[in-house]
Amino acid sequence: MNMKIGEKVHWRCSTRIRGCRALIHTVNDTIVKIINVHNHPIKRERLKYKVVATVTWSRSGHPIISIGGYRFCKRAVKVNKIHWRCSTAKRQGCRAVLHTTPDLKIVKDYNFHNHEPHKQRKSNK
Repeated sequence: MNMKIGEKVHWRCSTRIRGCRALIHTVNDTIVKIINVHNHPIKRERLKYKVVATVTWSRSGHPIISIGGYRFCKRAVKVNKIHWRCSTAKRQGCRAVLHTTPDLKIVKDYNFHNHEPHKQRKSNK
């Protein structure tokens, strides 16, 4: 955030200091203006560290990958690759996805979520 005027917030590209003019204006967390013209290639943050994917099972017996509090459900199995999507994809429209090898090595990620990580549930055991 670069500037807030009442309920209006001006968001600017982090490379503005180098002349990038891209910006977003929001009012009450609703986007009202976008200028998506960057003067540089878009940097996509990648998982910069080795991530251990924890596999658990849903109540209905389906595998779930958990990474950093986010859960991914198996979507499709392709040749030597498994596609996973965020567990809130249908409910909240989250577009985060993972592609793994059959042994769960992450080979592609778009780990950008539109929500906070899931909270750990307390066990009654």
